[in-house]
Amino acid sequence: MTWRAALLGTTDRIRDLQTILAREGWAHGIRRSLREVVPPLFRRTDYVFVAADVNDVRIGSSGDFRGTVRTATSSDLPRFGNIATPSQMRQHATRFSRRQVCLIAIEGDRLAGYCWGTQHVDPILEGLPVTLAPGDILIAYLFVAEEFRKRGVAHRLLEALKQYGENRKLRRTVGTVDALNYASRALLEATGHREIGRGTYRRILWHRSFRMLEDGS
Repeated sequence: MTWRAALLGTTDRIRDLQTILAREGWAHGIRRSLREVVPPLFRRTDYVFVAADVNDVRIGSSGDFRGTVRTATSSDLPRFGNIATPSQMRQHATRFSRRQVCLIAIEGDRLAGYCWGTQHVDPILEGLPVTLAPGDILIAYLFVAEEFRKRGVAHRLLEALKQYGENRKLRRTVGTVDALNYASRALLEATGHREIGRGTYRRILWHRSFRMLEDGS
């Protein structure tokens, strides 16, 4: 990591912290900041890799969400400002510039959630060195705003990604998830994704490494 990248990362974290505290107050803001903004200097995270044939992705009950799900364009970027931090906004802008597909769920004029998909993985942007086969699309980022959770938004977004894949005759949807994120793992399992491998991310001070433990693809 260069000193320029380190300085930019530190500046982004300070802005993220300020944004979260302003939106959520000190009690919730500090807890979220410790979890998402302030990076631990010693960290190990185990990841699960999952995949499903596009035609076999199962979509169950859509809950009570009655909003619209559609493909986003770069003109939709300002919509993300109400739920994203400054560093996340930078990432969203980068994803748009690289022509990743973005599916958004909107209720009224509020962004309820979004799903990014890509067929070309940048390990720095995605955070993990995921290898895709021809015809695969990575579920790069699936997020639902807290006030819209448990209403079927994630299912609607995955349904839209399935339709996107079918229209382009893609083969599989592929995802990565923290092994301890049981809610996300349950969601992916319920929609037909099966485990194809595991990997471990380690950070010791400024050194980062990733090791694939299994590969069932």
